[in-house]
Formats: sequence, C-alpha cells, structure tokens
Amino acid sequence: MKFPLRYNRRFKVWSYQVSHNVLLLRSNSGRGFVDRVDVMFRDVAAFRLRRTYENLAVDLVPASDAFGLLGGDMETVEFDSYVFSVGAVGGVSGFVVAGTCHFAEDDMEYGEPSAIDHSEFASRVTRSGNFP
Repeated sequence: MKFPLRYNRRFKVWSYQVSHNVLLLRSNSGRGFVDRVDVMFRDVAAFRLRRTYENLAVDLVPASDAFGLLGGDMETVEFDSYVFSVGAVGGVSGFVVAGTCHFAEDDMEYGEPSAIDHSEFASRVTRSGNFP
C-alpha cells in the first residue's frame, strides 16, 4: 500500500465497531462509479473525522508531524499505532490513530459486508492493499 491513498469520489464514515475498534469509510457504486471502495482502520485508538469526504486523501503522518495534527490527543498514540491524516485532497480535516489501514475495491453492493473482513469475497475484489 502506497501513501497517500487518493480517490476522486465521495466517502462516508460507514461504521465504527467499538468492541473491535474497527473504523470503516465507504464509497458505494453509483454516481458514475461501477465499483465500491472500502478503507478500513483496525485497532483504532482515536479519530476525529467529518461524516463525508469528497476526493478522499489518506496519508501516513511522520512522527515528527503527529503532535501538530493531534495536539492534546497525542497520548492516544501507542507504541504499535500509526497516525493517518484523513481529508479531502489538498487539505487535512481529520485523523485516525490505528494499528493498521486496509483498502479494497470490489463489485459488491451497498449493504454487503466489507470484503476486507470476509475472505469468501476475495474473488469480487479488483484491487486491495494494507499497511503495515
């Protein structure tokens, strides 16, 4: 997976599973797109996000820049966590502190579960990646 991860389409904060600390951002098919894209963060310690993002950009934040982005939330960065900036291309508007980041582009429908979590849907994935 290479950063920054960029998509010129609308994403929504789709779900957050408190019990598993999993955050999912999703862009469904439609509006000129035939595929669905999921961006998932696991082992989430903290996040500050808007509900939607046009032209999503996700980037790995160098440790030297993390304090400027997180400020008082810096204590949420654990030894095995990474800081990701999340925003629209050209401007940061949020962050996620998490252990991993994954993406999958697939041909699945609106309400179907993420292919990232379900290996039985691997044949429906056209492109995917993860970090680290």
